[in-house]
Parts: sequence; structure tokens; C-alpha cells
Amino acid sequence: ADLSDKEAVAALCEKVLAQYGCPDILFHNAAVVVTGQVGAVPFQAWEHSYAVNLRAPILLTSSFLPHMRKRDRGCVVFVSSSGAAPYLNAYEVFKTAQGEFSSGLAAELEGTHIYTYTIAPGLVRTQTAEDSIQAVAAHMGLSTEAFHREQAAHTLSPQEAGQGFALSTLSASTYHGRRSLSPSLHKCLGTRRDRTTPPATETPALPPAC
Repeated sequence: ADLSDKEAVAALCEKVLAQYGCPDILFHNAAVVVTGQVGAVPFQAWEHSYAVNLRAPILLTSSFLPHMRKRDRGCVVFVSSSGAAPYLNAYEVFKTAQGEFSSGLAAELEGTHIYTYTIAPGLVRTQTAEDSIQAVAAHMGLSTEAFHREQAAHTLSPQEAGQGFALSTLSASTYHGRRSLSPSLHKCLGTRRDRTTPPATETPALPPAC
């Protein structure tokens, strides 16, 4: 479905509910990355980024949450961003807003068995990320190779990220209302890569079984 289209999102929700019922886990990982300097990024690009990176997760959550409430069970996970970065404002502002949305939602869900939390995994080397890195590195006067060297400590493969994402849902009640940065994923996977996480956003490690 085209997540930038409100009608398409609504149709998707109706189809899922009709064919499969309410999902147990709603994982907001879809994204569109818009790069460029503020003032140079066309306003249409800002609108498209907003539609996919913030409005779509809100619409999807709003559609499925009443059904989760009826059965008092569910998990809603947001893949947010690690924070502000130059030449990525049109992307970061909406991805980081997912964290605020999740935090407010978590407070509303206290006392239920529906859990929500945010994961900001750092740089995951998907094709979407690779395309955006070329643009951002050029703005910064770096080669893509130099950019990757600088970000090596914050980088995950898609396989590592996917494993960490899936395992996190096993401890959804522990993660409820929290924001997890990439160190949690690295710790789960037994790697030595790490970075400093402010205490206010630090979360418990993922299950040691991984």
C-alpha cells in the first residue's frame, strides 16, 4: 500500500482486519528518507516525508488500537531515529516525533496488556539508507567510504536489526514506554560496538537468550 495516501492506508487496515483479524504486533518500520539543506528541500518533499514517516504510523495505530483494546492484548513498535543530523531534517523531524507519540500512547495504555515502545537502531545498511548516505556524504564533503568509517560504531546490518527488532517484542512489557537506542541491539547480539546513551533514554538489555 502507498503509505503516503490516507485512503490507501485505510483500505489496507480494512483488508487486514477482514482477512486476518487484528494483528498481534504492529511494527512501524516503513520510511522514506528525504535529504538536503533546509530551504532547499521542496515543500512537497516535506509533506511526503510527513505522510509516510509520521502520519501513516498514527493512522495505522489509530485503526488497529481499538481492536487491541477489545481483547486487551497487543504490541505497537516504532522504529524512530537516533536524533537530529545535518541534511536530514526533513526526515529526522518526523521520525523522532514517533518517539513522542509512542511515549504519550504508553501513558494512555498503562494498566493494559498493550505495550508500545520506540527503537532507534542507528544506521542500518538497507538500500534506502545507502541511497541517502550518498547524498548526505556529498553535502558533508565526504566519500561514502569515509562516511561509513565514521559511522561504523553505529551501524547494523539489516539481518542484525531484524533479529534485534523481533527479539525486542519478547520483552514488550519491559520496554513499554521506553526508547531504545542501538546499544541494546548490539548488546543483544553480543557485539562490542557501542555508543553512549543518555540515562534518560537508556533501556534494559534485550533478552540474553539471543
